[in-house]
Amino acid sequence: MVTEFLKHLPELSRVRKRAILVGYDFAAMALSLWAAFSARLGVLFVPESPKLIVAALASFLIGIFALFRLNIYHIVLRYFDLRTVSRILAGAAIASVAWVVMAYLLQDAITVNGMPTLVPRSVGFIYCGFLFVLLFM
Repeated sequence: MVTEFLKHLPELSRVRKRAILVGYDFAAMALSLWAAFSARLGVLFVPESPKLIVAALASFLIGIFALFRLNIYHIVLRYFDLRTVSRILAGAAIASVAWVVMAYLLQDAITVNGMPTLVPRSVGFIYCGFLFVLLFM
């Protein structure tokens, strides 16, 4: 199934190829945020708060918009240079700042080991690092 998809990938239109990239980036943002929480807290984190999920989705949309405005989806991979890397880093930073702003505006508490606590500030930095690595790949 994957090999069939890869065979037909060059034949897809630009719009469909960009849609695949946007889908990957959205999944990368979700995975990065979940991994940042889990790495920071030291336990497998499962978000339960609807406010936290809404904040995450809003920051993902802001991040996708930032990547679009930074022309990440228009770059040809064979011309990948340091300027492109800095654009990807800027997109990851915008997405993580959006996440931090949304999380602190909502002032939602999470539960860790049965104890309520605020969202750790370091999650934003960890999220930015993880997201940069996944977007760069």
